Amino acid sequence: MTQSLLVTPFEQFKPQENNIYIIGAFESFHQGHYSLLKQAQKLKGRKILVTFDNDDLPNKGKKFTDNNAKLANYTNLPIDQIVLLEFSKIGLMEGLDFLQKLTGNLACTIIVGKNFACGRNAACKVSDIKNFLKNANVIGVDILKEQGSKISTSNLKEALFFGDLEFLDNKLIHNYTFTAFNFNSVEWTFERDSQITPIAEGFYYGSVIVLLKQSKMIFPALIQINKNNQNGIFLLTNLDENSKFNKDILKEFKLASKKHELLIEIVKTFRLIKKSDNQIITDLDLEKAEENFDFAWFK
Repeated sequence: MTQSLLVTPFEQFKPQENNIYIIGAFESFHQGHYSLLKQAQKLKGRKILVTFDNDDLPNKGKKFTDNNAKLANYTNLPIDQIVLLEFSKIGLMEGLDFLQKLTGNLACTIIVGKNFACGRNAACKVSDIKNFLKNANVIGVDILKEQGSKISTSNLKEALFFGDLEFLDNKLIHNYTFTAFNFNSVEWTFERDSQITPIAEGFYYGSVIVLLKQSKMIFPALIQINKNNQNGIFLLTNLDENSKFNKDILKEFKLASKKHELLIEIVKTFRLIKKSDNQIITDLDLEKAEENFDFAWFK
C-alpha cells in the first residue's frame, strides 16, 4: 500500500487536542459512511478515521474486501490519519475504556452514526459517550437511507455475489477494489483472498492498479473472475493515447508488476459467465470492450 496516508495501529496512537474522530467499522465505505466525513469537513482539526482491520473482523462471514485494498482507497479521502483496530486485541474492552484510551480525555470531537455502539457486547451507546467523555463534543449523524432502507455492507456483498456492479457503483465512494495475489506473468492469472465475498463469474470492465511507494500506475483491462480463483487479466491496449492511463501499456505493466503490489478494480459488468462455453474471451470481445470502455466510470 502507498504510504502517503499515515496509518497507525491503535496501541501506538498518541492522541492530540482538538482531534476529530470519525469512528466506525467501515468494512466497506459507502455513501452512508461518507455522510460522517461531510460532517467532519465542517470542523477545524485533524480528521482521524478510526476503523477495523478488514483482515481481523469479528464476524464469521466473508469480508467485503481485503485490508490492503481498503486502506489504499482511503488515501483519497479527506482525512489526515487512520487508526487501525484489530478486533482480536480490543474485542473484550469496555467501550468507555476504549474511547478514553483513544482520546486521552483530551478536548476532541467524536463523529459517529446515531446507531453507533462499541465495546464488549456493543454496550456503549452514543448517549453513554456524551455522559462519560466530558471534554468530547459528540455528534451522532442520522443514518442515510434510500427508499426507506439504510445502506448496508451486507447488501453490497449480495450485489457482488450476483455481479450487480451498477448497484455497487451507486452506493460506494470508490470503485470496488481488491488485492491480486500470486500474479502469473506467463498465464496472466491471479488469485483473490479466499475470505472475500465471492463475485459472480464473469468478465468485468476495470483496471489493474500497481501500487508504487508514493503513487500508482493504472492499466485499463477486462478482468475475468472464476470460481476456481484462477482469475484473468486482459489489458486493453488500443484506447485513446491521450487518456490519463499509461500509453505503452504492455511494456510498463510487465516491468511494474514484477516489483510492486497489484490491486484489481472492477467498475462495470461486461458479461457474466452462465455456461461453460462462455468462459473464453475472444478478439471480438476485446474489440467491443475497447470500443465501449469509458474512463468516466472510474472514481
